[in-house]
Amino acid sequence: MVDKTGLILGIIVAGIIAAFAAVNVSYTLDLIFFLAFYAIAALSLNLEYGYAGLSNFGKVGFIAVGAYTAGVLSAAYGVPFPLCLIAAAIAAAAVGAFIAIPTVKLREDYLGMSTIIIGEMIRILLRNTPTNSVWGGVFGLRGIKPPFDFITNTFERTIAYVGLSVVLFFFTYILLERWGNSPLGRVLKSIRDDELASKSIGKFTYRYKLLALTLGSALAGLAGALYAFYFLYLNPDTFLPLVTFLIWVMVIIGGMANNAGVVLGTAIVILINRLTQIAKDYIHLPLEPNYFQAMLVGLLIILFLMFRPQGLVPEKPVRTPAWRVLEERAPKEIDYLKEGEGGEENE
Repeated sequence: MVDKTGLILGIIVAGIIAAFAAVNVSYTLDLIFFLAFYAIAALSLNLEYGYAGLSNFGKVGFIAVGAYTAGVLSAAYGVPFPLCLIAAAIAAAAVGAFIAIPTVKLREDYLGMSTIIIGEMIRILLRNTPTNSVWGGVFGLRGIKPPFDFITNTFERTIAYVGLSVVLFFFTYILLERWGNSPLGRVLKSIRDDELASKSIGKFTYRYKLLALTLGSALAGLAGALYAFYFLYLNPDTFLPLVTFLIWVMVIIGGMANNAGVVLGTAIVILINRLTQIAKDYIHLPLEPNYFQAMLVGLLIILFLMFRPQGLVPEKPVRTPAWRVLEERAPKEIDYLKEGEGGEENE
């Protein structure tokens, strides 16, 4: 059954995007690209934290690895666009696995501190590369070859690229939905809820956490490659910890371990960003729009953590074949199980 709150908000978001399209098509294409880019990044974090309980506060670092891998291969070696995407995902996955080997054994808070430091280290390393190299150092990476260069019209090329980004977003969404409802997703949730219990029934929790962080890093690398080919220029100072913070906000607002909720949370945060930027041209704000946006997002987090910590679209039970049979034959028992702890408290 579709969550009514999520459905209503999804319709509102779609209406706002349609209104943007009616006013300015170019601006709408830019909006749709950022929705796809951030949605892939947020879904990757949802896999790590929502399903496996791994606090990755260095997500932007893996996005940067993917972006620079794709950018360097394109600018320096002329590697075709599809191969750059694959290489970006593989490079980010390799870095994620290398980092995960020693860190996933840490407690949740120490893991968070380790990953935020690693993410910032990646940015600093990229910033301090030689300025006369292809990496560009503080001046940034230039010379990335545009995809679909056989399309001569710039606007049509942008439409094609944004369309590809949306297709990759849908591919990511479907893939994570299948993983979430597979034995892999059930094991990750069991590790998140009680790792000791998972170990007691013979699950190698370390390997599963390593796998979750590696797969999440690969998806973040894919998002980074899309970013690189959209702007055709990369600056290391783009990949600040604030990007990770925004991605976390998207997951918290949308609903952890619920991919549809995460996408909805992404859309809300991106629209808040866009609408505050537009508001400055029509409404006199007493402070800079960027600061107003940060205050609004911070207020949203506080309100959600206080009144709806499960997010807009709460986590749903894993739809196994046995669960589907139970839904068909015993709907009353299903309703009781969905009440969860609330039902026990009422008793």
